[in-house]
Amino acid sequence: MGDRSVSAQNGPIVLATPFGAVAVYWSADGICRIDLNPLASVSSVTGTSCAPRFVRSTLDELDRYFSGMPVEFENVPVDESSGTAFQRAAWRELRRIPYGQTRSYCQIASGIGKPRAVRAVGSALGRNPVPIVIPCHRVIRKDGALGGFGAGLGWKRKLLSLESSSQPR
Repeated sequence: MGDRSVSAQNGPIVLATPFGAVAVYWSADGICRIDLNPLASVSSVTGTSCAPRFVRSTLDELDRYFSGMPVEFENVPVDESSGTAFQRAAWRELRRIPYGQTRSYCQIASGIGKPRAVRAVGSALGRNPVPIVIPCHRVIRKDGALGGFGAGLGWKRKLLSLESSSQPR
């Protein structure tokens, strides 16, 4: 597994969205966690004025995203220190999926040079600490079924619907 050091976490800042609350956590290295189902009573909510510029920028992008605007999150720094080398490779491949498009677990496995590692890709996606920014909701089964999603299939359906309705016709 290797020696991994996990950076200290700050936050959360809780963002109200049309789908419910979203809690954003960060470290010195970037956004380290996005919780799509935060506890109703988050004990220490930090104001945005105390947050670093990259956190405020990420919150602005999340706001635009939930307003239905296509956002790629390409400039959002992500702290991937909680992941293994394999997980980080899968997460980086996910960031290449364009807004409003989907890929299969097989395509992600092939994209990281491990075409037989489909189940491992699914496991890596299940451990994705920053959904939306690392768009694991855009990964579906090759038969078109949704597959899983850490925050629940309700969230996955809503995110995919939001993105498909924002596409130019």
